[in-house]
Amino acid sequence: VMQIYADVMNRTMEISRSTQTGALGSAIAGAVVAGEAAGGYRDFESAIRAMTGVLDTRYEPHGPNAATYDELYSLYRRLHDAFGTKDRRENHYEVMKKLLSIRDESRSRRSST
Repeated sequence: VMQIYADVMNRTMEISRSTQTGALGSAIAGAVVAGEAAGGYRDFESAIRAMTGVLDTRYEPHGPNAATYDELYSLYRRLHDAFGTKDRRENHYEVMKKLLSIRDESRSRRSST
């Protein structure tokens, strides 16, 4: 799933070292509210710096996959705009052909690896 996120977003994904990120966020807020005098932190930046981190595992985007997701997103936007707008009337014959082409290219890449 993390590799898919990296490919879709075309960004490196890292994993928090905390398994309870929601609870950690609450702890950070509590530490800032308590303030420095009570053993907390003066601001969110310093609390976050001290209390958070990431694991060594990183997921780098895979170029061909990221390009495919970009292409799929542009097709999605075209269809969204066409079906989501009352006055647009366009022929989208080529959209299905392009989707089938992307599917075939993707299958071909997977079978060659």
